[in-house]
Amino acid sequence: MHASPGCKAPSPSGQLQEDGWQKVMVEDFQNVERRFWLVEPPAVRVDARTHPAALLLSFHGQFGDAEAYAKQHNFAEFVPSGERMIFAYPQGMDDGSQGSGWNVGVGGDVSTCLESGVDYACYASCSQLNQCGRCNWSTCYDDRRFVHTILTTLANTFCVDLHRVYLQGESNGAMFTHYLLAEMPGTFAAAVAVYGNPLLGYAAGAGSQILQDIHLARQTSFLQLHGRQDTLIPASGGVSSQGWIYEPLDKVQGIWAGIHNCSGETSHWENPWIGGTSSMSCVEYPNCNPGTHVARCLYDGRHGDWPDDSRGEQLTVWFVLQFQRSSTGLWRFSRSFQRNDELPTSNRAAVIVLAVPFFVAAMLAAAAFGAGASSAAMVIHRRITRRRQWRVLEFSSPAARPVGTAGGEEPTFGIETEASPRVAEPS
Repeated sequence: MHASPGCKAPSPSGQLQEDGWQKVMVEDFQNVERRFWLVEPPAVRVDARTHPAALLLSFHGQFGDAEAYAKQHNFAEFVPSGERMIFAYPQGMDDGSQGSGWNVGVGGDVSTCLESGVDYACYASCSQLNQCGRCNWSTCYDDRRFVHTILTTLANTFCVDLHRVYLQGESNGAMFTHYLLAEMPGTFAAAVAVYGNPLLGYAAGAGSQILQDIHLARQTSFLQLHGRQDTLIPASGGVSSQGWIYEPLDKVQGIWAGIHNCSGETSHWENPWIGGTSSMSCVEYPNCNPGTHVARCLYDGRHGDWPDDSRGEQLTVWFVLQFQRSSTGLWRFSRSFQRNDELPTSNRAAVIVLAVPFFVAAMLAAAAFGAGASSAAMVIHRRITRRRQWRVLEFSSPAARPVGTAGGEEPTFGIETEASPRVAEPS
């Protein structure tokens, strides 16, 4: 357990309301007020300063509304008696014609969709940042900054166990979950992605970031749930019914199994929620690193469907609460944190030096999990050449000011967190 700064406060700061909509100011390319829906169950308020609570961030899908999503998926209902857990449902930006959603770092990348027939949309933020492309479909506001602001605000306002911070998302929110695991490695003890896979070339993050930060990624256990009849984001990957191209579920799971040193073959994963009218079945990767798990479950359903009888919500809460971070660290962004500017000439050599060992690692991972070395080479080359700038985020607020960044260390932030690894895969 690692208590957040909010545990030391004599009383709640008054910065947030107890429940409902909350507002925070985010330092993006322009300052912007963002919102999230907060659920603080009554059990959390009892001895709130002496018993740190776990925290789950839950992300809606494209066109979604955080309040409606929170009420549709009331995870708090399934928290075991005696357990404390706070829930934050962030609201995606809606500055374009494709509705609210999440920036998963692919703005301007034209390799993630077919050359014609897709419902393209360049959001206002993407236009301002010169990140438009024929595969654009979501905002270009930096949602990583938004998540960091939420984490900092909640940790300073409430008594949170920083070893037990979790992620969950559906559809575009699940894609954003994948993105956060690559961009904020080692921050989250467990994550659950529901019917959402990364776009082509992003299975291990842009520039294979997860492999670059593998020692941090090992602190996160990972579960994926996916409908068998989903054609919008097919579990098998490839071209979707709307023309976007996705990574296959088993490839993504294989990468995480490799990160956690699990066995390469999956086996049946027995848990209380398999079966039901949606015929949910689950597999896991055995023999992962101690204290970690990688698994996946498939069920009968199309895009937007969850397993019947709240099985998905119950399984999510049960899964994440098994894990907590164990190694000391700080909330951080990946060493390849992307900015919107062009990469300075002085940094280009460093990027190439960093890329070489991880290019080799990616080829080894591709060989282990069925992808060719040539595809790995093309993906990494594409990801590296399109990145704009790699540098540390800077914050003006004391709670979020970087610490421990001297001597070329990877970016770290001022709130300590720790996490431990484990992975599992469904088929």
